Amino acid sequence: MKSGQSLREFCGYFLSVVLKPWIWFWIFGLPTAIISFATLVRDNLLPREWQEKLATQKYLPHWQGRTWVLVLLLLWLASVIHNGFVAWRQQKARCATLEAEIEKNREAPLPSSAPQVELGSETTSDFPVNRLLLRNISPSEPIYNISFQSMRIGDDIFVSWQPEIQPVLQPMTMMQLTPIVRTTEGLPIDFKGVYAIVELIKKKRVTLYKKTPQPSRLNLGSVAFSCEDRVQSRYLVTFTVDISYSGRDLRVRDVDRRRIGSRPSRG
Repeated sequence: MKSGQSLREFCGYFLSVVLKPWIWFWIFGLPTAIISFATLVRDNLLPREWQEKLATQKYLPHWQGRTWVLVLLLLWLASVIHNGFVAWRQQKARCATLEAEIEKNREAPLPSSAPQVELGSETTSDFPVNRLLLRNISPSEPIYNISFQSMRIGDDIFVSWQPEIQPVLQPMTMMQLTPIVRTTEGLPIDFKGVYAIVELIKKKRVTLYKKTPQPSRLNLGSVAFSCEDRVQSRYLVTFTVDISYSGRDLRVRDVDRRRIGSRPSRG
């Protein structure tokens, strides 16, 4: 972890601790309660000579009022820094434990109920890539609660997929994914399928990269979705895809399936 990030995290915990009421109890409430109880015992249960010996003014330093205020502020600041540091270290320990658990889940073999999918496209020799096709190739396991993530290409091209949510994809079936392409202006482009993304990238390259050679393929980034299996384990599936510069050949370069947890029980 970088030192700058650690300092920002510590400052965040410092402010959260400052606002917690139990800090004020330990600094002012508890000492006041102890002194009040001791004064009650002294004034009501002890003989007069002991009351005079234990008079509060004899034991308190004879400081000016502003000195007392400064001492109390220093005690408050020391308590806040200590408790903030303790809370920060506890949070770091919890984060480390969570990261270790996530890494363990990643390395563990996926169960048979995990999603088994392929990504293809609607394309022919006469038409450029239109929609994408997500296939559940498992012969027996449905996929539940599929939720697609938006995709960003560069700084000004945004792609969302319709439907964004699919309640269930039965075994050996497929669903169509229609891209909704937007630019930084926010207005959707007339539907031209995935090829609309290729056209935008081409226009951008003509404007910004006039002297660079034309690539054979364009990187489209990642098509990703989260889903659940029949035992409510959650997964994140990510396809890394590219497309030919002509827009007629979509290729999946890599697919990554990760278990990311389970749905909380409602007990």
